[in-house]
Amino acid sequence: MKRKILILGLLFAALALFSSCAGKTSGYFLLKGDLHVHTKFSYDGVYSIADTIKYSKEDGFDFIALTDHNIVSQNDEIPKYKKSGIILIPGMEQTMEQGAGHANILGIVHPLLKYITKDNANELWPVYYADAKSMGALVQINHPFDPKYYWSPDLGFIGNYDMIEVWNGVYTDDDKKAMDFWQGELAKGRKIPVTGGSDTHEGTTGRSPVNCVLVKEKTASGILESVSDGHNYVSLTAGGPGATLEYGRSVMGDSVIAMPNTKLKFSVTGLKQGDKVMLITADGVLNTYNAENGKVSGELLVDANKKFYRISAYRGESLILFTNPIYFD
Repeated sequence: MKRKILILGLLFAALALFSSCAGKTSGYFLLKGDLHVHTKFSYDGVYSIADTIKYSKEDGFDFIALTDHNIVSQNDEIPKYKKSGIILIPGMEQTMEQGAGHANILGIVHPLLKYITKDNANELWPVYYADAKSMGALVQINHPFDPKYYWSPDLGFIGNYDMIEVWNGVYTDDDKKAMDFWQGELAKGRKIPVTGGSDTHEGTTGRSPVNCVLVKEKTASGILESVSDGHNYVSLTAGGPGATLEYGRSVMGDSVIAMPNTKLKFSVTGLKQGDKVMLITADGVLNTYNAENGKVSGELLVDANKKFYRISAYRGESLILFTNPIYFD
């Protein structure tokens, strides 16, 4: 009898643990981490992979992507840290000149490296993207409106990427431009997953922002699959605000058909007095909510003509959280 009680107790504990990891989003684990990290393998990086792992664990991260500039040897070190407690995602930041931009090539150990400039990007970038995809990579456009390392919008990157980093490090006007660009593309009917990244080169702890990813598997490939599907939100820090956005059994990033009597449900927790949460559609801000007792929650019947629903949260003028949308076809 004691053995049966013990087994039942362990079973309920395991279910409780799964529930706490998944939050209110049934069937998923929630992992937090950084998809844009530099180490000493970058020409301008400072810390070793071991130190970067140490600081990432102190920040409460579950994963980081190694995205050193135009180099892949950092990825050969990953097997050494299999038991580090941090999931390491192989990658590289394809670093090009001003006007041709930067892009993370994620998920493969030895990405290709090509010299691409703003003069040849129209010709070479689509070919590079196709080659990266054939190798199984996920391609992310980084900080597209950075004043120094920007992407010229008339270049060949249009359509030749999987996702965009719209929040890079400290939230500035460059990030607002990226968010506005993304909103405009969503309103046109494009479904573009977005992320954030600290782009740390010498930071220790307190890195921002953080990707909060709903995953089925706690693996590098599981994280990238979920991110490519838009099953993530971006928060100020690992201990910062959290969000849920659900429609029936569908979550952020999903495309669904609106059903009668089914309501969109959302919540944002970990807020402070004065924080505001916005529910946004293709038409712009639908509703604005003031934080009460550290949270905002609600539900509503959807209008499929709005194309999508997503959440952004602000502290004053600064973004502190946003979700990928749920799309309505």
